[in-house]
Amino acid sequence: HKTDLEGAFLEGSNLTGAFLGGANLNNTNILESSIEFDYKITPGSSISCFTPTPDGLSIAVGYMNGEVKVYELTGVCTNKIEAHGAKVMDIQFSGDGNWILTAGADNLAKIHLLKSGECDNIFNEHTGPVNCVCYSPNEQQVCTASNDKTIKIWKIEDGECIETGSRHKY
Repeated sequence: HKTDLEGAFLEGSNLTGAFLGGANLNNTNILESSIEFDYKITPGSSISCFTPTPDGLSIAVGYMNGEVKVYELTGVCTNKIEAHGAKVMDIQFSGDGNWILTAGADNLAKIHLLKSGECDNIFNEHTGPVNCVCYSPNEQQVCTASNDKTIKIWKIEDGECIETGSRHKY
């Protein structure tokens, strides 16, 4: 089944976890910028999540196969990162756009240097898939939330978990 999103306006839409394999994103307006390319993927690498870069000139796309690719809005892939051993669940950029924080179904969160793709830090104390990630306002910590029913706060500097919240009942 092919989905045609041509001309769709997706601002404010949450497509995290949506299956977009084979979707036509030609001329799709995301955050008031047009993506003017045809999305072509290989089997097993369907889109699992995406987010715009802080400058709004590119988008980072997470895939079911653990890859993250960054595309200019012209459709040119500028970066490819082997981020996880399983589905990429969430992606966040640092405020300056130089670092990318990812959540994975492999129970890990990671920080990569965008230009090289090199992994700088791995946050690995969750016992279930990491569903979402975010930077603290001062970008000295990151926060992760997992299917293991915990939210953890980590120091970026050394990867130490400094707080775990686990008051979820479900």
